[in-house]
Amino acid sequence: PDLCAIVQDKLLDLLFILPPTAATMPSQVMALRALTRCSFVNPKCLDLFPENGLACMHYVMAATSTLRNADAEDADSRASVRRRNMIAKLTDTLAKNPAEARLVSHFCRAILCEAVSVS
Repeated sequence: PDLCAIVQDKLLDLLFILPPTAATMPSQVMALRALTRCSFVNPKCLDLFPENGLACMHYVMAATSTLRNADAEDADSRASVRRRNMIAKLTDTLAKNPAEARLVSHFCRAILCEAVSVS
């Protein structure tokens, strides 16, 4: 049983990495679908979402237009620049793939709802 828990945690960590780093939009959709399913089956898996899946959380928030830019004094920080670039890239990708964009938005809203209900 301990080995199973370790493997499950590692797979979940992989699911946190996949959506923002997947090379194609279909692979992003599949990763989000798997993460959504995991969050429905075991909502507690999102307990460490902000810690272990921060890039994924930013991706999910950007896809649902809930990610804000930094304050004016932090506008030139590396994190702020990286966040703006990620938002621009995701917005462009979603605009070029309208069919997948609806799925991405749906899955991301579901993940956010589960994450909020757990916290």
